[in-house]
Amino acid sequence: MLQLLYPLGLFAAIGVLMPILIHLWNIKSGKTLKVGSITFLGAASNQRSTSFRITDWPLLLLRSLLIGLIAFLLAEPAYHKKLANQAQAGWILVEKANFKKLWRSNRKQLDSLIVKGYEVHDFDVNFAKLVLKDTMTTFSRSANPALSYYSLLKQLDSEQGQIRKLYLYTDNRLSRFDGQLPTLNLDVIWVFLPNDSTETSWVSNTYQTNNQVFKKIVAHSSSAGTYFTSAESKTKDTALMQVDTANILIQIYQRNVSLDAGFIKAAVLALRDYTNRKIQVQNINSPKQISKQAKLLFWLSDQQPLSSEMNVLSKETMIFQYAGTKVQKVNSTIQDELGTALENSELYKRTEITTLPDQNIWIDAAGMPLLSLETNAGIKRYKFYSRFRPDWNNLAWTNGMVLFLTPLILPPAAADYAFQQDQRSLNAVNSLQPLVTKNNFKAEQTRSVQQSLSSWLWWLVFLLLILERWISYRKNVQVI
Repeated sequence: MLQLLYPLGLFAAIGVLMPILIHLWNIKSGKTLKVGSITFLGAASNQRSTSFRITDWPLLLLRSLLIGLIAFLLAEPAYHKKLANQAQAGWILVEKANFKKLWRSNRKQLDSLIVKGYEVHDFDVNFAKLVLKDTMTTFSRSANPALSYYSLLKQLDSEQGQIRKLYLYTDNRLSRFDGQLPTLNLDVIWVFLPNDSTETSWVSNTYQTNNQVFKKIVAHSSSAGTYFTSAESKTKDTALMQVDTANILIQIYQRNVSLDAGFIKAAVLALRDYTNRKIQVQNINSPKQISKQAKLLFWLSDQQPLSSEMNVLSKETMIFQYAGTKVQKVNSTIQDELGTALENSELYKRTEITTLPDQNIWIDAAGMPLLSLETNAGIKRYKFYSRFRPDWNNLAWTNGMVLFLTPLILPPAAADYAFQQDQRSLNAVNSLQPLVTKNNFKAEQTRSVQQSLSSWLWWLVFLLLILERWISYRKNVQVI
Protein backbone atom coordinates (compact mmCIF):
# COMPACT_ATOMS: atom_id res chain seq x y z
CA MET A 1 0.00 0.00 0.00
CA LEU A 2 1.39 3.36 -1.09
CA GLN A 3 1.33 6.14 1.48
CA LEU A 4 2.48 9.76 1.41
CA LEU A 5 4.14 10.82 4.66
CA TYR A 6 4.00 14.55 3.75
CA PRO A 7 1.08 15.11 1.34
CA LEU A 8 1.50 18.91 1.34
CA GLY A 9 4.59 18.41 -0.79
CA LEU A 10 2.32 17.69 -3.77
CA PHE A 11 1.52 21.41 -3.97
CA ALA A 12 4.92 21.80 -5.61
CA ALA A 13 3.41 20.09 -8.70
CA ILE A 14 1.91 23.48 -9.57
CA GLY A 15 5.34 24.21 -11.03
CA VAL A 16 4.37 22.02 -14.02
CA LEU A 17 2.59 25.10 -15.43
CA MET A 18 5.93 26.84 -16.02
CA PRO A 19 7.27 24.64 -18.88
CA ILE A 20 3.78 24.58 -20.43
CA LEU A 21 3.56 28.42 -20.49
CA ILE A 22 7.11 28.64 -21.88
CA HIS A 23 6.27 26.25 -24.71
CA LEU A 24 3.01 28.05 -25.52
CA TRP A 25 4.61 31.51 -25.49
CA ASN A 26 7.09 30.60 -28.20
CA ILE A 27 8.46 33.88 -29.72
CA LYS A 28 10.36 33.30 -32.99
CA SER A 29 12.91 35.81 -34.34
CA GLY A 30 12.54 37.04 -37.97
CA LYS A 31 14.82 35.58 -40.66
CA THR A 32 17.20 37.73 -42.74
CA LEU A 33 16.76 37.42 -46.54
CA LYS A 34 19.74 38.49 -48.71
CA VAL A 35 18.83 40.30 -52.01
CA GLY A 36 20.91 42.09 -54.65
CA SER A 37 19.32 45.54 -54.39
CA ILE A 38 17.04 47.25 -51.87
CA THR A 39 16.11 50.17 -54.11
CA PHE A 40 12.56 49.10 -54.74
CA LEU A 41 11.94 47.82 -51.15
CA GLY A 42 9.80 49.76 -48.73
CA ALA A 43 10.76 51.01 -45.27
CA ALA A 44 12.09 48.35 -42.88
CA SER A 45 9.81 47.17 -40.10
CA ASN A 46 10.42 44.90 -37.12
CA GLN A 47 8.03 41.97 -37.25
CA ARG A 48 7.89 38.98 -34.88
CA SER A 49 5.99 35.76 -35.24
CA THR A 50 4.14 34.59 -32.16
CA SER A 51 2.75 31.04 -32.01
CA PHE A 52 0.52 29.66 -29.24
CA ARG A 53 1.14 26.16 -30.47
CA ILE A 54 3.26 23.43 -28.82
CA THR A 55 5.93 22.41 -31.28
CA ASP A 56 8.12 20.15 -29.08
CA TRP A 57 5.98 17.64 -27.23
CA PRO A 58 8.77 15.25 -26.03
CA LEU A 59 10.71 18.08 -24.35
CA LEU A 60 7.56 19.48 -22.73
CA LEU A 61 6.57 16.09 -21.32
CA LEU A 62 10.07 15.45 -19.97
CA ARG A 63 10.22 18.79 -18.15
CA SER A 64 6.72 18.42 -16.76
CA LEU A 65 7.51 14.89 -15.58
CA LEU A 66 10.68 16.13 -13.85
CA ILE A 67 8.78 18.75 -11.86
CA GLY A 68 6.02 16.26 -11.02
CA LEU A 69 8.56 13.70 -9.74
CA ILE A 70 10.29 16.33 -7.57
CA ALA A 71 6.91 17.26 -6.06
CA PHE A 72 6.23 13.56 -5.45
CA LEU A 73 9.59 13.27 -3.69
CA LEU A 74 8.74 16.20 -1.42
CA ALA A 75 5.60 14.30 -0.37
CA GLU A 76 7.91 11.49 0.93
CA PRO A 77 6.25 8.40 -0.59
CA ALA A 78 6.57 5.10 1.27
CA TYR A 79 5.32 1.60 0.62
CA HIS A 80 3.67 -0.31 3.47
CA LYS A 81 3.56 -4.06 3.25
CA LYS A 82 1.56 -6.07 5.75
CA LEU A 83 3.18 -9.23 7.03
CA ALA A 84 1.06 -12.29 7.21
CA ASN A 85 -0.05 -13.49 10.65
CA GLN A 86 2.36 -16.26 11.45
CA ALA A 87 2.90 -18.13 14.67
CA GLN A 88 6.48 -17.14 15.41
CA ALA A 89 8.72 -19.51 17.32
CA GLY A 90 10.26 -18.07 20.46
CA TRP A 91 13.17 -18.56 22.83
CA ILE A 92 14.08 -20.99 25.56
CA LEU A 93 15.86 -19.02 28.28
CA VAL A 94 18.05 -20.77 30.83
CA GLU A 95 21.16 -19.75 32.73
CA LYS A 96 24.19 -21.28 31.09
CA ALA A 97 25.29 -22.87 34.37
CA ASN A 98 21.92 -24.69 34.61
CA PHE A 99 21.72 -25.80 30.96
CA LYS A 100 23.33 -29.21 31.56
CA LYS A 101 21.03 -30.01 34.48
CA LEU A 102 17.96 -28.78 32.59
CA TRP A 103 18.79 -30.94 29.54
CA ARG A 104 18.96 -34.04 31.70
CA SER A 105 15.67 -33.38 33.50
CA ASN A 106 13.57 -31.83 30.68
CA ARG A 107 15.11 -33.25 27.51
CA LYS A 108 11.81 -34.41 25.98
CA GLN A 109 10.16 -31.01 26.34
CA LEU A 110 13.23 -29.15 25.08
CA ASP A 111 13.47 -31.43 22.04
CA SER A 112 9.86 -30.73 21.08
CA LEU A 113 10.36 -26.96 21.42
CA ILE A 114 13.57 -26.97 19.37
CA VAL A 115 11.80 -28.93 16.60
CA LYS A 116 9.13 -26.19 16.52
CA GLY A 117 11.84 -23.57 15.91
CA TYR A 118 12.61 -22.34 19.43
CA GLU A 119 16.15 -21.14 20.09
CA VAL A 120 18.02 -21.71 23.35
CA HIS A 121 19.61 -18.58 24.87
CA ASP A 122 21.56 -17.80 28.01
CA PHE A 123 19.45 -15.90 30.54
CA ASP A 124 22.09 -13.25 31.11
CA VAL A 125 22.83 -9.71 29.94
CA ASN A 126 23.91 -10.58 26.38
CA PHE A 127 21.37 -13.41 25.86
CA ALA A 128 23.98 -15.45 23.99
CA LYS A 129 22.73 -18.34 21.88
CA LEU A 130 23.34 -21.83 23.27
CA VAL A 131 23.73 -25.01 21.20
CA LEU A 132 23.24 -28.65 22.13
CA LYS A 133 26.96 -29.29 22.54
CA ASP A 134 26.89 -26.88 25.49
CA THR A 135 25.01 -29.56 27.43
CA MET A 136 28.27 -31.52 27.58
CA THR A 137 30.09 -28.64 29.32
CA THR A 138 29.87 -27.67 32.97
CA PHE A 139 29.83 -23.88 33.22
CA SER A 140 30.76 -22.10 36.43
CA ARG A 141 28.68 -19.24 37.78
CA SER A 142 29.96 -15.70 37.33
CA ALA A 143 31.78 -14.17 40.28
CA ASN A 144 30.00 -10.86 39.65
CA PRO A 145 26.70 -10.20 41.42
CA ALA A 146 23.87 -11.65 39.33
CA LEU A 147 21.14 -9.35 38.07
CA SER A 148 17.59 -9.95 39.19
CA TYR A 149 15.30 -11.90 36.91
CA TYR A 150 12.98 -8.91 36.65
CA SER A 151 15.78 -6.65 35.37
CA LEU A 152 16.79 -9.20 32.73
CA LEU A 153 13.19 -9.55 31.53
CA LYS A 154 12.85 -5.77 31.20
CA GLN A 155 16.04 -5.66 29.14
CA LEU A 156 14.87 -8.51 26.90
CA ASP A 157 11.50 -6.83 26.39
CA SER A 158 13.15 -3.59 25.23
CA GLU A 159 15.86 -5.10 23.01
CA GLN A 160 14.26 -8.15 21.36
CA GLY A 161 11.14 -6.64 19.86
CA GLN A 162 10.31 -9.58 17.55
CA ILE A 163 10.52 -12.26 20.25
CA ARG A 164 7.21 -12.78 21.99
CA LYS A 165 6.99 -16.39 23.24
CA LEU A 166 9.39 -17.47 25.96
CA TYR A 167 9.96 -20.60 27.98
CA LEU A 168 11.89 -19.43 31.03
CA TYR A 169 13.66 -21.97 33.25
CA THR A 170 15.14 -20.56 36.47
CA ASP A 171 15.72 -21.54 40.04
CA ASN A 172 13.56 -19.92 42.69
CA ARG A 173 16.18 -18.34 44.92
CA LEU A 174 14.63 -15.36 46.64
CA SER A 175 17.75 -13.24 46.06
CA ARG A 176 17.11 -13.23 42.29
CA PHE A 177 13.60 -11.73 42.60
CA ASP A 178 14.72 -8.24 43.53
CA GLY A 179 12.68 -5.19 42.54
CA GLN A 180 9.10 -4.81 41.41
CA LEU A 181 7.16 -7.16 39.17
CA PRO A 182 7.58 -5.91 35.56
CA THR A 183 4.88 -5.27 32.97
CA LEU A 184 5.99 -6.86 29.70
CA ASN A 185 4.86 -7.48 26.12
CA LEU A 186 6.06 -11.07 26.40
CA ASP A 187 4.17 -14.36 26.49
CA VAL A 188 6.18 -16.08 29.23
CA ILE A 189 5.87 -19.61 30.56
CA TRP A 190 7.95 -19.57 33.76
CA VAL A 191 9.20 -22.92 35.09
CA PHE A 192 11.08 -23.35 38.37
CA LEU A 193 13.94 -25.83 38.44
CA PRO A 194 14.11 -28.32 41.35
CA ASN A 195 15.50 -26.87 44.57
CA ASP A 196 19.03 -27.54 45.63
CA SER A 197 18.79 -28.90 49.19
CA THR A 198 22.43 -28.26 50.02
CA GLU A 199 23.20 -25.64 52.64
CA THR A 200 25.70 -22.85 51.99
CA SER A 201 27.66 -21.22 54.79
CA TRP A 202 29.84 -18.13 54.73
CA VAL A 203 31.23 -15.44 57.01
CA SER A 204 28.73 -12.61 56.85
CA ASN A 205 30.48 -10.09 59.07
CA THR A 206 33.28 -9.64 61.59
CA TYR A 207 33.62 -6.76 64.03
CA GLN A 208 35.21 -5.71 67.29
CA THR A 209 32.88 -5.41 70.28
CA ASN A 210 32.85 -2.89 73.10
CA ASN A 211 34.92 -5.20 75.32
CA GLN A 212 37.61 -5.55 72.60
CA VAL A 213 36.51 -9.05 71.57
CA PHE A 214 36.37 -10.03 67.89
CA LYS A 215 32.99 -11.42 66.88
CA LYS A 216 32.35 -13.46 63.75
CA ILE A 217 28.86 -13.82 62.24
CA VAL A 218 28.38 -16.92 60.08
CA ALA A 219 25.36 -17.20 57.76
CA HIS A 220 23.79 -20.54 56.84
CA SER A 221 21.36 -20.55 53.92
CA SER A 222 19.30 -23.20 52.17
CA SER A 223 16.00 -23.37 50.31
CA ALA A 224 14.19 -23.53 53.65
CA GLY A 225 15.62 -20.25 54.94
CA THR A 226 18.65 -18.42 56.32
CA TYR A 227 19.91 -18.34 59.88
CA PHE A 228 23.01 -16.90 61.57
CA THR A 229 25.42 -18.12 64.21
CA SER A 230 28.13 -16.19 66.06
CA ALA A 231 31.49 -16.96 67.59
CA GLU A 232 33.82 -14.80 69.67
CA SER A 233 37.59 -14.71 69.83
CA LYS A 234 40.12 -12.56 71.67
CA THR A 235 42.52 -12.66 68.71
CA LYS A 236 41.95 -11.36 65.19
CA ASP A 237 41.73 -14.00 62.48
CA THR A 238 43.66 -12.62 59.51
CA ALA A 239 42.05 -15.16 57.18
CA LEU A 240 38.65 -13.50 57.60
CA MET A 241 37.32 -10.46 55.84
CA GLN A 242 38.32 -7.05 57.11
CA VAL A 243 37.29 -6.56 60.73
CA ASP A 244 35.04 -3.57 61.41
CA THR A 245 36.40 -1.58 64.34
CA ALA A 246 34.65 1.72 63.63
CA ASN A 247 32.47 3.62 66.10
CA ILE A 248 28.94 4.20 64.81
CA LEU A 249 27.49 7.61 65.68
CA ILE A 250 23.71 8.07 65.46
CA GLN A 251 22.20 11.50 66.01
CA ILE A 252 18.53 12.22 66.77
CA TYR A 253 17.36 15.77 66.06
CA GLN A 254 14.17 17.06 67.64
CA ARG A 255 13.16 20.67 68.01
CA ASN A 256 10.96 19.93 71.02
CA VAL A 257 10.95 17.00 73.43
CA SER A 258 8.74 14.19 72.11
CA LEU A 259 8.15 10.48 72.57
CA ASP A 260 9.53 9.71 69.10
CA ALA A 261 13.16 10.25 70.08
CA GLY A 262 12.79 8.05 73.14
CA PHE A 263 11.40 5.12 71.14
CA ILE A 264 14.15 5.37 68.52
CA LYS A 265 16.88 5.63 71.12
CA ALA A 266 15.54 2.59 72.97
CA ALA A 267 15.50 0.55 69.74
CA VAL A 268 19.08 1.56 68.87
CA LEU A 269 20.33 0.75 72.38
CA ALA A 270 18.59 -2.63 72.23
CA LEU A 271 20.40 -3.36 68.96
CA ARG A 272 23.68 -2.22 70.51
CA ASP A 273 23.24 -4.48 73.53
CA TYR A 274 22.31 -7.43 71.39
CA THR A 275 25.19 -7.11 68.90
CA ASN A 276 27.67 -5.53 71.34
CA ARG A 277 28.66 -3.12 68.56
CA LYS A 278 30.36 0.24 69.14
CA ILE A 279 27.23 2.36 68.75
CA GLN A 280 26.82 5.84 70.20
CA VAL A 281 23.44 7.65 70.36
CA GLN A 282 23.33 11.43 70.65
CA ASN A 283 20.28 13.68 71.05
CA ILE A 284 20.57 17.17 69.52
CA ASN A 285 18.15 20.11 69.33
CA SER A 286 19.98 22.40 66.90
CA PRO A 287 21.17 21.85 63.31
CA LYS A 288 24.51 23.35 64.35
CA GLN A 289 25.14 20.24 66.45
CA ILE A 290 25.01 17.93 63.42
CA SER A 291 28.30 16.03 63.17
CA LYS A 292 30.09 15.09 59.97
CA GLN A 293 30.96 11.72 61.54
CA ALA A 294 27.29 10.78 62.00
CA LYS A 295 26.35 7.66 60.08
CA LEU A 296 22.59 8.06 60.59
CA LEU A 297 20.68 11.27 61.31
CA PHE A 298 17.07 11.11 62.47
CA TRP A 299 15.32 14.40 61.65
CA LEU A 300 12.20 14.21 63.83
CA SER A 301 10.55 17.44 62.77
CA ASP A 302 7.72 18.30 60.42
CA GLN A 303 9.82 21.24 59.21
CA GLN A 304 12.06 19.95 56.45
CA PRO A 305 15.83 20.50 56.81
CA LEU A 306 17.49 23.25 54.77
CA SER A 307 20.22 22.48 52.26
CA SER A 308 22.62 24.70 54.18
CA GLU A 309 22.00 22.64 57.32
CA MET A 310 22.81 19.41 55.49
CA ASN A 311 26.05 20.61 53.88
CA VAL A 312 28.05 19.44 56.88
CA LEU A 313 27.08 15.81 56.27
CA SER A 314 29.36 13.42 54.42
CA LYS A 315 28.22 11.16 51.57
CA GLU A 316 28.28 8.16 53.94
CA THR A 317 25.60 9.74 56.15
CA MET A 318 22.02 8.55 55.86
CA ILE A 319 19.08 10.80 56.75
CA PHE A 320 15.77 9.57 58.14
CA GLN A 321 13.15 12.30 58.12
CA TYR A 322 9.44 12.72 58.57
CA ALA A 323 7.52 13.57 55.39
CA GLY A 324 4.09 15.00 54.74
CA THR A 325 2.03 17.29 56.93
CA LYS A 326 -1.62 16.51 56.18
CA VAL A 327 -2.70 13.75 58.59
CA GLN A 328 -5.00 10.93 57.49
CA LYS A 329 -6.64 8.38 59.78
CA VAL A 330 -6.37 4.85 58.44
CA ASN A 331 -6.94 1.28 59.57
CA SER A 332 -4.14 -0.48 57.75
CA THR A 333 -0.92 -2.50 58.03
CA ILE A 334 2.73 -1.87 57.20
CA GLN A 335 4.02 -3.95 54.29
CA ASP A 336 7.25 -4.30 52.35
CA GLU A 337 7.45 -3.36 48.66
CA LEU A 338 6.29 -6.85 47.60
CA GLY A 339 3.13 -6.57 49.70
CA THR A 340 4.18 -8.82 52.59
CA ALA A 341 2.90 -7.36 55.87
CA LEU A 342 5.31 -6.86 58.74
CA GLU A 343 4.55 -9.19 61.60
CA ASN A 344 1.85 -7.82 63.94
CA SER A 345 2.11 -4.36 62.35
CA GLU A 346 -0.77 -1.92 62.64
CA LEU A 347 -1.07 1.55 61.09
CA TYR A 348 -3.48 4.10 62.57
CA LYS A 349 -2.35 7.40 61.04
CA ARG A 350 -0.27 8.49 58.09
CA THR A 351 0.46 11.68 56.15
CA GLU A 352 -0.69 12.40 52.64
CA ILE A 353 1.79 11.84 49.80
CA THR A 354 1.82 14.28 46.88
CA THR A 355 4.43 12.81 44.51
CA LEU A 356 5.29 9.15 44.04
CA PRO A 357 8.91 8.32 45.02
CA ASP A 358 11.42 6.39 42.93
CA GLN A 359 11.89 3.55 45.42
CA ASN A 360 9.55 2.20 48.09
CA ILE A 361 10.73 0.44 51.24
CA TRP A 362 7.37 0.17 53.01
CA ILE A 363 3.83 0.59 51.75
CA ASP A 364 0.43 0.46 53.42
CA ALA A 365 -2.34 -2.03 52.65
CA ALA A 366 -3.64 0.25 49.87
CA GLY A 367 -0.27 0.17 48.13
CA MET A 368 0.61 3.80 48.91
CA PRO A 369 4.25 4.56 49.82
CA LEU A 370 4.86 4.72 53.57
CA LEU A 371 8.67 4.71 53.64
CA SER A 372 10.65 5.74 50.54
CA LEU A 373 14.31 6.11 49.64
CA GLU A 374 15.90 8.87 47.58
CA THR A 375 19.57 9.38 46.73
CA ASN A 376 20.75 12.92 46.08
CA ALA A 377 24.42 13.88 45.69
CA GLY A 378 25.39 10.49 47.10
CA ILE A 379 23.39 10.95 50.35
CA LYS A 380 20.61 8.46 51.06
CA ARG A 381 17.43 10.07 52.37
CA TYR A 382 14.63 7.97 53.88
CA LYS A 383 11.20 9.64 54.05
CA PHE A 384 8.64 8.27 56.51
CA TYR A 385 4.97 9.19 55.94
CA SER A 386 3.99 8.39 59.51
CA ARG A 387 5.44 8.94 63.00
CA PHE A 388 7.08 6.77 65.66
CA ARG A 389 4.31 7.23 68.22
CA PRO A 390 1.82 4.75 69.67
CA ASP A 391 -1.14 6.75 68.37
CA TRP A 392 0.24 6.49 64.79
CA ASN A 393 1.37 2.83 64.68
CA ASN A 394 2.44 0.01 66.97
CA LEU A 395 6.08 -0.26 65.80
CA ALA A 396 7.30 0.85 69.23
CA TRP A 397 5.63 -2.20 70.83
CA THR A 398 6.87 -4.78 68.29
CA ASN A 399 10.21 -5.79 66.83
CA GLY A 400 9.42 -3.73 63.70
CA MET A 401 11.62 -0.78 64.68
CA VAL A 402 14.66 -2.94 65.44
CA LEU A 403 14.24 -4.91 62.22
CA PHE A 404 14.09 -1.68 60.24
CA LEU A 405 17.07 -0.07 61.98
CA THR A 406 19.35 -3.10 61.66
CA PRO A 407 20.28 -2.73 57.94
CA LEU A 408 20.67 1.04 58.39
CA ILE A 409 23.07 0.86 61.32
CA LEU A 410 25.09 -2.25 60.51
CA PRO A 411 27.59 -2.17 57.63
CA PRO A 412 25.76 -2.49 54.28
CA ALA A 413 28.66 -4.45 52.75
CA ALA A 414 27.93 -7.39 55.04
CA ALA A 415 24.24 -7.38 54.16
CA ASP A 416 24.97 -7.17 50.43
CA TYR A 417 27.48 -10.01 50.68
CA ALA A 418 24.95 -12.19 52.46
CA PHE A 419 22.21 -11.31 49.98
CA GLN A 420 24.18 -12.58 46.96
CA GLN A 421 24.61 -16.01 48.57
CA ASP A 422 21.12 -16.25 49.97
CA GLN A 423 19.74 -19.68 49.06
CA ARG A 424 16.18 -19.14 50.29
CA SER A 425 13.60 -20.15 47.70
CA LEU A 426 10.59 -18.12 46.61
CA ASN A 427 8.23 -20.96 47.51
CA ALA A 428 9.50 -20.90 51.09
CA VAL A 429 8.36 -17.28 51.42
CA ASN A 430 5.55 -16.94 48.92
CA SER A 431 3.76 -19.84 47.25
CA LEU A 432 2.85 -17.75 44.21
CA GLN A 433 5.01 -17.83 41.11
CA PRO A 434 5.80 -14.45 39.56
CA LEU A 435 3.20 -13.28 37.08
CA VAL A 436 4.02 -11.61 33.78
CA THR A 437 1.40 -9.25 32.35
CA LYS A 438 0.94 -9.32 28.56
CA ASN A 439 -0.01 -6.03 26.88
CA ASN A 440 -1.28 -5.99 23.28
CA PHE A 441 0.33 -9.35 22.55
CA LYS A 442 -2.29 -10.47 20.02
CA ALA A 443 -2.42 -7.07 18.35
CA GLU A 444 1.30 -7.16 17.62
CA GLN A 445 1.04 -10.41 15.68
CA THR A 446 -0.01 -8.39 12.60
CA ARG A 447 2.86 -6.11 11.59
CA SER A 448 3.72 -4.00 8.57
CA VAL A 449 7.02 -3.02 7.00
CA GLN A 450 7.56 0.53 5.71
CA GLN A 451 9.98 1.04 2.82
CA SER A 452 10.85 4.49 1.48
CA LEU A 453 10.70 5.01 -2.31
CA SER A 454 12.85 8.16 -2.33
CA SER A 455 16.08 6.49 -3.42
CA TRP A 456 14.44 4.94 -6.50
CA LEU A 457 12.72 8.19 -7.44
CA TRP A 458 15.96 10.18 -7.17
CA TRP A 459 17.60 7.83 -9.64
CA LEU A 460 14.63 8.27 -12.01
CA VAL A 461 14.86 12.07 -11.72
CA PHE A 462 18.57 11.90 -12.48
CA LEU A 463 18.04 9.80 -15.61
CA LEU A 464 15.22 12.04 -16.86
CA LEU A 465 17.37 15.13 -16.34
CA ILE A 466 20.17 13.61 -18.43
CA LEU A 467 17.64 12.72 -21.17
CA GLU A 468 16.17 16.24 -21.14
CA ARG A 469 19.61 17.86 -21.45
CA TRP A 470 20.53 15.50 -24.31
CA ILE A 471 17.34 16.32 -26.29
CA SER A 472 17.83 20.07 -25.73
CA TYR A 473 21.44 19.85 -26.88
CA ARG A 474 20.52 17.98 -30.09
CA LYS A 475 17.80 20.47 -30.87
CA ASN A 476 20.18 23.42 -30.55
CA VAL A 477 22.77 21.73 -32.77
CA GLN A 478 20.19 21.11 -35.50
CA VAL A 479 19.07 24.76 -35.41
CA ILE A 480 22.62 26.02 -35.86
